[in-house]
Amino acid sequence: MCHTPNMEAEGDARDADETLAELVTSLARRMRREWRAAGGADGGPPPAEARALTIVMHRDGVRPGALAHRLRISPRSATDVVDALEARGLVAREADPSDRRACLVRPTPRGRVAFAALRRDRHARADALFSVLTPDERATLESLLRRVVDQPGDAPAPP
Repeated sequence: MCHTPNMEAEGDARDADETLAELVTSLARRMRREWRAAGGADGGPPPAEARALTIVMHRDGVRPGALAHRLRISPRSATDVVDALEARGLVAREADPSDRRACLVRPTPRGRVAFAALRRDRHARADALFSVLTPDERATLESLLRRVVDQPGDAPAPP
């Protein structure tokens, strides 16, 4: 079990069994709730669509199957996400010039504007959430999380 450092020594009132993974999951849920609430208020895309739009924005056209892989969802679910983004006018499907049978998903001008707004909002919310940390603490946390997220493959199985 991976406990947070000095949790019990500091006399923290939190559950001593709360693991690092549970803390990260709790933080991710909190961020999703806040982003979902903000998206609902201003008409922005829900979290799954926002993640898909982010991937589309960072590629020069992406096939729906590759999008599904990146999102770690089924190809059918990716089709639903692309359909929803397309209905909002944020992406368009285009023929893949290298394979007539396939299509590429590309952002529309409206999608680029929506992505810029989404990005500004998420950065502002993250800044507010992490404002309890010093700049050095934030940099350390980002570096550590990036190292965990960027490791190849699945995490090793516990002993």
